[in-house]
Amino acid sequence: MNAPLMDPRDVAVLAIGDELLAGKHADLNMPLIANRLAEHGRRLVESRVLLDEIDLIAAAVREVAQRCPLIVVTGGLGPTPDDLTRHALAAAANVEVVHDDEAWRQVRTWYERSNRPMPESNRRQALMPAGATVLANPAGTAPGFRMRVGGATVISLPGPPREASATWDASVVPWLRAHPVDGQRASAFLFFEGLSESVFATEAAEWLDRAQNPQAGVTVSEGVLALRLVAEHEDADRARALLDARLDDFRRRFADHLFSETFLDPAEALGVHLIANRISVTLAESCTGGLVVAALTSVPGISAVLRESFVTYHADAKVELLGVDPATIQEHTVYSEEVVRAMAVGAAARTGARLAIAVSGVAGPASDSPEHPVGQVWFGFCLDGEVTAHERRWPSGAHRDRIRRWATQHALASALRLVRG
Repeated sequence: MNAPLMDPRDVAVLAIGDELLAGKHADLNMPLIANRLAEHGRRLVESRVLLDEIDLIAAAVREVAQRCPLIVVTGGLGPTPDDLTRHALAAAANVEVVHDDEAWRQVRTWYERSNRPMPESNRRQALMPAGATVLANPAGTAPGFRMRVGGATVISLPGPPREASATWDASVVPWLRAHPVDGQRASAFLFFEGLSESVFATEAAEWLDRAQNPQAGVTVSEGVLALRLVAEHEDADRARALLDARLDDFRRRFADHLFSETFLDPAEALGVHLIANRISVTLAESCTGGLVVAALTSVPGISAVLRESFVTYHADAKVELLGVDPATIQEHTVYSEEVVRAMAVGAAARTGARLAIAVSGVAGPASDSPEHPVGQVWFGFCLDGEVTAHERRWPSGAHRDRIRRWATQHALASALRLVRG
């Protein structure tokens, strides 16, 4: 009986590590690899997490190699005895584990460059399956490697995401470019905020069917919905045209929620825009307690536009630091449109920033007023003297931390939509 033909685009990822299955760490490499593969016309069709056991790993690799022409293995390349990936892949290919001079050179060079003494245990990282090609790891001591197991190419990467990414860029990308697959693919992302997955699925149902070209994939995290579109055609121009047409469909239908086509993180999208356009910014936060400005300060170079920020959690702080009229608070409460407007105006006036973002609401776990339920948050903005405000309400049963994170993402995405006009 003939073996089934393998689709040259198909790739499997095997993540190795007891700590992954114990719940101590999440597998952060798989999403990165999936996205990077798509750039080269490949598709991730299977992902597994395996214990650090030689027989288990070897059996999984041999089995997957019958279906996928490319297997990416992450983790298990460290210097300790429980780092068994190199031995497991050697067993899968029925070859010996041998000392590799190039791998040894890379390990020693890393320590020399870091001006640190090398522990004897790092000699283990120079062991490779016989016949494997060593891959450079610019970010750490564990060289990766590439080898054959049956009819599949297996690429073994270090487990830490920074090292996996660096090895991928340095050594895997050139190999993928030298081994293209048939057909042409064009892909792109759209990032939305304030749009639930269920509403999105209902309103875009005709475009989300698996038979559609482009195919659509959706993920949701921390209030951000990421849409990835992949168009396929034997002609590259036609693939791009199919993609562009569907992108326009989504842009029009969900224009009120779209905040970026480049950045998954609203803070990064906003920060880059503010820096590029020299728009100074300040924050006045209550229920988010500094989460919004903390997100912004993660953007490199933000100091060029971020002057100072205010966390005015108590009503008195809103009066003393932002100049909010006590009578406004008394009449409307701190959870109101009038107060967030005043907070934004006060922050802009005190710092001279062109853009001020204000947040005040009820994150929970309880509310002191039936008129202001848990999940009610007001957002105020002052851009070049023009003041706007709006309210969002999240489920009152949501955890306090989730409401605060959702409010943070919404403040950033809303500010970006505002400054873009």
